[in-house]
Amino acid sequence: LSMMCPTGEVCVYPEGVLCTTKLDVRFKGRPAHPTMSPHLGRNALACACTCVSELLGMARHGKGLGCINVGMMQAGEGRNVIPVHAQVQLEVRGETAEINDFMVDQANRIVKGTALAYDVDYEVEKVGEAGELNNDPELASLVTEVAGSLPSCERVVQHKKLGCSEDFTMLATRVKAAGGKSEFFVVGADRTAAHHQREFDFDEKGLETAFGIFKGCVLKLNGI
Repeated sequence: LSMMCPTGEVCVYPEGVLCTTKLDVRFKGRPAHPTMSPHLGRNALACACTCVSELLGMARHGKGLGCINVGMMQAGEGRNVIPVHAQVQLEVRGETAEINDFMVDQANRIVKGTALAYDVDYEVEKVGEAGELNNDPELASLVTEVAGSLPSCERVVQHKKLGCSEDFTMLATRVKAAGGKSEFFVVGADRTAAHHQREFDFDEKGLETAFGIFKGCVLKLNGI
């Protein structure tokens, strides 16, 4: 159920499904008293702040859309101690795997560079990812046929821009590697607010359409 389609609409070939990589960055400095011995400290918080500014200002790729967002930063131990620990949670996205990898490489260089500048230790952990979406034409045709036969489906569109990432792509890659086929489609639903907002709610009529598509596809694939 998606932001890109209203209630009664189904999209068979969503476009703009972005590759993404989720990273956790941890900096470790050295504690010290900020007035008695500041020269002995290594400020992880200051390093993280500079790193975030550099990350948000990184160059984009000329071949397509590339995005970065830093969603969380935590740092420090106390008011009168040079901060020892800092953690940054971020994600990058790319219109293609090439662009996403470019964004990841840049992020890693920025983290390494700021850690070197502030003389702190660092580590980068990949905590999530999603890849490119490539639907199977045969399954897409099946979804088109089944959706078009449902009373709750008013309109079937082949292409529409989604503009986000979907971890279904990882499952699809595994299925294809094992000789299978995959199809990711979007069932529309009117919303009270955009995604990631507290007023968000969706029209549950879309659930009826989604169930009908899955049920119809299972029946046809089994010759019923």
